[in-house]
Amino acid sequence: MINRRLIRIKALQVLFAFFRNEGDSLSALERELFHSIEKSYHLYLLLLLLPENMVEHAQAKIELGKQKFRPSPEELNPNLRFVQNRAVAALAACKELQAKANDNRLNW
Repeated sequence: MINRRLIRIKALQVLFAFFRNEGDSLSALERELFHSIEKSYHLYLLLLLLPENMVEHAQAKIELGKQKFRPSPEELNPNLRFVQNRAVAALAACKELQAKANDNRLNW
């Protein structure tokens, strides 16, 4: 999420860079500001995609545990609370999030 605080921080960083490097043009600094904000937005999207990928990894680990030759009782009956989390399922079902991740070519 891009909020005022993040924009303020990024703007001050670009201003500091402008005064440090007096040869830079204003348009180059503006491009740098927008690039920095875009990278922050990509990081935000990646953080929203992270729980879904963690659940996929946990499901794969549970399946590997069940396929062992001599699985332990914990591997036969694992705790599925993390895998069946409704909040993660809602994020995974969000079409907008998936579309934006595909548009920006973001994945873990």
